[in-house]
Amino acid sequence: MPRRFEIAAFAVLLVLALAAPSAARPLCGTPDALAGHLPDHAPTPTSSTGRESGKGLLYQPLSGRLDGKNVTVQWAGDDADAATAGVLVDALEAGWQALMGEQGWPAPAGGDDFLLLVVLDPSIEASGLTAEFAHDDVPEGAPVIYIHPDNIDNEPFFRSVAVHELHHAIQYRMRGSWAADDAEAWYWEASAEWAAERAAPDLDMYANSAQWFTQRPFARFDSQFNFHQYGMFLLNAWLEEEQAGPDAMRAVWERAGDGDPWDELLADVAGLDAPQLWAGFVGAVGQETLRESSLYMPVAVSGPVTGSLTEELPYLGARFYSADRDGRVRAEGDVLLTAPGGVGIEVPVESGDLVAAVGRTDGAVYTLAYVDADSDGGPEPPGGRACNGPAAALLLVGPLALVRRRITG
Repeated sequence: MPRRFEIAAFAVLLVLALAAPSAARPLCGTPDALAGHLPDHAPTPTSSTGRESGKGLLYQPLSGRLDGKNVTVQWAGDDADAATAGVLVDALEAGWQALMGEQGWPAPAGGDDFLLLVVLDPSIEASGLTAEFAHDDVPEGAPVIYIHPDNIDNEPFFRSVAVHELHHAIQYRMRGSWAADDAEAWYWEASAEWAAERAAPDLDMYANSAQWFTQRPFARFDSQFNFHQYGMFLLNAWLEEEQAGPDAMRAVWERAGDGDPWDELLADVAGLDAPQLWAGFVGAVGQETLRESSLYMPVAVSGPVTGSLTEELPYLGARFYSADRDGRVRAEGDVLLTAPGGVGIEVPVESGDLVAAVGRTDGAVYTLAYVDADSDGGPEPPGGRACNGPAAALLLVGPLALVRRRITG
């Protein structure tokens, strides 16, 4: 049966996508670079420093060039101008200071001795992308950032994309091996979007990406369909704000070198198994307890929990429902429930609460239903007993805030 709530939410999503600053092109082309699809014109390595002091150049400079302390922004012919490059240098140097100078991230490979090359290139299809090239002076590979100069028409977006790509340059150094698939690339994008907020918090351009999760939470966690990966920055927001502290995303990347799956690395840092971690994150997004929840599009609600409801979810996908009366909601199937009253296979609800189901496996078929108030909770879920109520939820997901979000009107 069609889910009219999800269809309406998707229509809203489409309108917003068409109105977004990056509507003419995807936000980031780095996943394509991971797959080996590099810009047409690779930079030409050089053995000349190109500077009398400070950091040197790794590549032959283009005809247009503006250097900062850590980056060199360059362009060919009439592709850009010094004013556009100046905005980019300012954004990148500020991002460098925030990420490397204050937050403990390592510099991109080669960044201690050479200026990071940033090319203003109108030929790229994305708003920005970061690729890695072989270079004799940087054995692990030298990152190069490409930015579309037309982004200058929306300067806050231009600056935010620049910092997003700067974080990709860092990621190449920290992830020693990767594969060109959704399971790999989704967390690169989720991290770069959150890094744009951490490094440039006054811009708040990152918040526009929340819609890509909140309107399609039922997608598999690593989906890159309809820009879902950008909305997954919300996972990092929850991890740092409510679970593991402000260095949590960096801790994930510090464990990333051997290519372990991201869901396992995240679970390790959070001290939870992956479904518990996702339940905490999904609950916080639905209940709007994150620091800047007021900037994020609210979650799409699939419908009310009425009687008995059967659905299916992929691994770590989620679906939200509204409770239409007080009571307890129970899931039969391989999912975990999260609601203001707790996390488990059975949760207490009040009328108007949001309750979400999180898939524990791919193809998780489940049934939601109200149960009698005197239910004993039934069998234990995989990994331990169902956790209900505020105290139990705190034990399960640490400092997960139990603030109720009501559905009204």
